[in-house]
Amino acid sequence: MTKDSFDSVFIDNFCVNQGDKFITSRAYINYLVGNGARHKVIATVDISDISHNILLSKNAELTATAADDIDTGLLSQPLEMSIHLSQPLDSSGLMRDLQSCIEQDPFFFSLYDRHDSNELFGGLCSVFAELPLLQQKITIMADQLPELYRRSLSCCLLMQLVAMEMRLPKAQKQNLLLAALSHDVAMLDVDPSVLNKRTVLLADEWEQIQSHVERGCRLLSLIEGINQEVVLAVAEHHERCDGTGYPLGQVESELSIDGQLLALVDSVTAIYFNHFNNPSHSWRDTLPIIKLNEQGYFNRSLELLNGLIRRSVLPLRSIVNQQWIPAFAEALLEQNLRMNSCFSQLKKALTSIGFRHGDRRLHALQNLMLHIATSFKGSMLSDEGFRKKLEALSTSSSNDLSSSIEDASLLQQEMDYHLRRLSHMLNSYLAVDNPLYLEVNLKLKACLETVHEYTGQDSPN
Repeated sequence: MTKDSFDSVFIDNFCVNQGDKFITSRAYINYLVGNGARHKVIATVDISDISHNILLSKNAELTATAADDIDTGLLSQPLEMSIHLSQPLDSSGLMRDLQSCIEQDPFFFSLYDRHDSNELFGGLCSVFAELPLLQQKITIMADQLPELYRRSLSCCLLMQLVAMEMRLPKAQKQNLLLAALSHDVAMLDVDPSVLNKRTVLLADEWEQIQSHVERGCRLLSLIEGINQEVVLAVAEHHERCDGTGYPLGQVESELSIDGQLLALVDSVTAIYFNHFNNPSHSWRDTLPIIKLNEQGYFNRSLELLNGLIRRSVLPLRSIVNQQWIPAFAEALLEQNLRMNSCFSQLKKALTSIGFRHGDRRLHALQNLMLHIATSFKGSMLSDEGFRKKLEALSTSSSNDLSSSIEDASLLQQEMDYHLRRLSHMLNSYLAVDNPLYLEVNLKLKACLETVHEYTGQDSPN
């Protein structure tokens, strides 16, 4: 994407409502107050609403009471730009935390063992020290959402490895590291009850999560010293080459290299933390899932990342206790049969709509469905021999679970994620009435019912 085309997309899709710049989410205000229990949050100017009523005087501390006043309406300028933290995370603190991540993770330790962290990340830490608004956000993230902070640091470490492998220019590598560190700062604006929810997200909750891209771009565009390439990478970090990403559903020809490198690194980090971040797993366990999702990413970067993970010489570990193997195999088989039926019905319904309708969002839905179905049919999950193995394991006393069965269970977890993602996309699409596509909408509602049957969610209205 060229600079001019990015400017147009950014203005049209992310910054239409300029007033939004002056609304700070209640979630972030609460995080500031929570952080203030250890590190004071001080007003650098008189904080006023748009009617010039002073809500917090200059040099006053942000308290819970003051937070209630500030949360009542529009401010004359963003709250984030009207405060400072008494003890923000500085460049040495960021370097310390990066080094700690390397030392505590065998994967990173094995690949960074012969590198000087100060040489690799010194530039990032120096730039970070010159961006007080970003410092504020990352400090609050580290204090209030430490798991998210650790993910962001892991994203930086993985990005550095990919950048070195690709021999990228220093300036581009610096942009990528800054984007990796800052891409999820707007998660601080998401309601904690949604962010921490462990059950299936509702459609409006899913939209809240997705909004972090738009909010993050707005924030970063306000920070002097963060260039357009960084903002663009953050804007694209949930886009996918096959058009199934968000917020714009762009395809490979419309995406920047930096945006897709960040998308890949962020996805692999999310896969690891969501599925494998425990003593029984390692980063190598992500390989089958990365392979499953290869249509969404640039091939060259995917190959490099696969090579990096394999070079770490980490063992693949058993994912299930031996005594539970029969029950595990039985549950895996049941899920596989339901999944196979679901895919068949989905494919029939979504392909019956045709592909000449010209609706970009509908194309994204169809592409996602085809990607899922193709991946399923092209993997061991659709093989009858695999099902026979599961049947045998479910009725035997064997304590030997082969690596292929373990890989299959990981693939089914990922397939389950994609089915739920498709459900959210269908809900979002159907939420906008379009009388021109009445027949199409009826078929999509049937698709949604099929997904709900599989996931166990309530049927759509």
